[in-house]
Amino acid sequence: MTLMRKPSLSPRSFVLLLAGLVMLGVASPVAAGRQQSEAMIQRGLAAADAGRLEEARGWYERAVVQFPASADAYAWLGRTEAELGERRNARKYYRTALEIDPNHADALSWSGQLELFEGNREAAAAKLERLSRTCADCPQTAALRRVLDASSLN
Repeated sequence: MTLMRKPSLSPRSFVLLLAGLVMLGVASPVAAGRQQSEAMIQRGLAAADAGRLEEARGWYERAVVQFPASADAYAWLGRTEAELGERRNARKYYRTALEIDPNHADALSWSGQLELFEGNREAAAAKLERLSRTCADCPQTAALRRVLDASSLN
């Protein structure tokens, strides 16, 4: 009996193969999934703006299923969970967003605000420091700074 070896690809060969698949259009379902996910996030934002948070949650959940590598979808899902009072779920989704993109400004700011709300000022300050290093002029950094500054006045 002859054992067959599983072929292996070097990282360079894998990249070349993937590039070839993209050129042939085989990898385009990934791009389509990303675009569909972004459209679902936009629908979620519209629902949230209209005060329909449960509907927004549904759109963000669909976006995550459509494109699981979307830090934006997880961050918005976390934000919606926080607004619905589901802090445990919010933390989980913020954590996932930050695993995908460790410098995701919204996830850092919103999770910092949640930390502060739960009384963990040190964790919130650490997230502000991280945001300040990666996105000093971002509105998310300013928002977390305002919340932290206001909490020190109390």
